Amino acid sequence: MQWQATSMPPGGTSSGGTVYDIGNGPELFVDLEGTVQKWTGSGWAPAALGQFDDYIWRMCGYDDGTGPALYATGPFQYETYWTGLNMWHCARLRAGANTWEPVYLPTSSSAGYANALTVHDDGSGPKLYAAGQATLGAALGSPGIVRWNGTAWSGVGGGLPGTGNALAAFDDGGGPALYAAVGILEPSGLINEVFRWDGVSWASVGGRFTIGGTAGSSVTSLAVFDDGTGSALCCAGLFSRVGNVDLNGFAKWNGTSWQPFGGLPPTPLAIVTQFMVHDDGNGAALYEVSSGPALSSGLARWDGEHWSHSGTGGGGTDLVSFDDGQGGGPALWVVGYSYILGGGVFSNHVARWHGGCMHAIDPMCFGDGTFATCPCSNYGASQHGCRNSASAAGALLGYSGASQPDTLVLSSSSEPATSTTIFLQSDLLYPYGQFNFGDGIRCLGGQLRRLYLKSATSGTAQAPEAGDLSITQRSAALGDPLLPGAVRYYQAWYRDSTPYCLFHTFNMSNGLRVVW
Repeated sequence: MQWQATSMPPGGTSSGGTVYDIGNGPELFVDLEGTVQKWTGSGWAPAALGQFDDYIWRMCGYDDGTGPALYATGPFQYETYWTGLNMWHCARLRAGANTWEPVYLPTSSSAGYANALTVHDDGSGPKLYAAGQATLGAALGSPGIVRWNGTAWSGVGGGLPGTGNALAAFDDGGGPALYAAVGILEPSGLINEVFRWDGVSWASVGGRFTIGGTAGSSVTSLAVFDDGTGSALCCAGLFSRVGNVDLNGFAKWNGTSWQPFGGLPPTPLAIVTQFMVHDDGNGAALYEVSSGPALSSGLARWDGEHWSHSGTGGGGTDLVSFDDGQGGGPALWVVGYSYILGGGVFSNHVARWHGGCMHAIDPMCFGDGTFATCPCSNYGASQHGCRNSASAAGALLGYSGASQPDTLVLSSSSEPATSTTIFLQSDLLYPYGQFNFGDGIRCLGGQLRRLYLKSATSGTAQAPEAGDLSITQRSAALGDPLLPGAVRYYQAWYRDSTPYCLFHTFNMSNGLRVVW
C-alpha cells in the first residue's frame, strides 16, 4: 500500500474530478484553476482549448441521446482565453470536440452554481440533476435543484428547502430514488436534512442532523455501500447527532432509520469533504477525505468494521476511483487545493493511493512543469529534469534491472557530454515537496547518501558499473541497510559548467522512488 505523486503545475486550486468516456475510453478529468486536465498515463494535458474565469467545482458525464458529453459546473461565468463565451456556471465538452460550449444554469445569482451533479432516472428517463443554492432553479419554481434533458433545464417537484450539497441515487426497498443532502438556515443557525425524490414529490428522511442537538452541522457527501449487512445510503459531514442517535460525522440509512457506523471514525467531528466506495484490491470499502485539527485526519478507509488511516493529506476536496492501465489496478485519486501527502510522497493538487500491488519503481520529481517551477522556467521534456545547457530535454534518470533481487543500475542521460555526476539516495523527501537547486529541482530530504561519483560519457552517467558495489551493498556500507519493503528516493546531481540560469553550474535529473 503506497502513495504515488501525480503532480499538476503548482499554484491555483484543484477542486473536482471525474471519470468518463467521451469517445476515447474511460479518462480521468480534474480541474486546475478553471482548466480541465486529463491524465495521459504519465502526466496531465488540457482536455480542451480554453480556460474559465473561475474554478470548476464538480464534473459529471451524461449522454442525452445525442452522444456522451462531459459537464462541468462551478462559480465560473466565462471561458476567457478561446471563445470568450458566457458559460454562466455550466459548460459541456462533447465527444470529438476541442472547445467547451455553454449550458447556462437557470440562476439569477453569480453565486448560483451547482454543488453536486449526478445522473438519475426517476421513471421519465435519465436526466442530469444539479443541486446548489436556492437561487439555482428559483425562476423555475424549483429552488436548489434542477434537471437537464439535453436541451433545457426544468424544475424538480417544487425544489428544496435550502442549499443542495450532495446527491446520490439509492433504492431503500421502495424503488429507486434520488437523495439530496440539504443545508437549511434557521434563526438558530444551519441544520441539515436528507430529502428523497421518488419521481413525484420530496420527503424528509430520518430527521435533522445537528451538532449536539444544536445548529452548525453540515452533510457534505452521500454514497451507497454494502458493509455486509445490506446496501445502505451512507452520509458524511460535520455532525454529531440525528434525532437522539449519536453519529460522529458518519451515518447510514437502512430504509427506516439512520444508524451509526460500527466504530468511531479516526477523528471525530473532522470536516469530511468527500466520501466514496473504492476497491483497492482488498475488497470494496468506503474512503473519506477530511480535514481536522492541523489537517490530521486525511484519507481514511472503512471496511464495514474498522477505520484505518491511509496517510495524511492537505486540503483534499474530491475522490475518484480510476485505473489508468499503467499497472497496479484501480487507484484512488485524491484531488486537493495544495499538497497531498502520505508516506513521505508529496504531490501538487492530485495524488493516488494504491492499496494493492504496484510497481516497485516509479519516476517522480519532474522538471517538466507538472510538479514544480524550474528556476528560470527552463522546463525539460516530459518526466525529465529541468533543461540544461546541452539538452533542451533535461537529464533523465532511468534504470535497468530490478530492486528484488538487486540488479538495479541507474542511468542519467541527456547531461553535458562529460559531466561529473553524483548519484544521491535519501530516506525521505524534502518536507515541502521540492526546492530549486542550481538550475534544477531537488526533492530529496532526510538522510542523504552519496552512492556513486561518476563521469558521463557522451552525456550519460551510469552506476553501479562493473566492479562497483550494488546499490544495496553500497547503502549498507554507508550505514543504511535496505531491508525488504524499504522505500528510498534517488536523483542524479550533475555538473553543468555553462550556466543556464544566472550563475549556477550544476543541475538535477528527475527522481526515482524505489521499493526494495
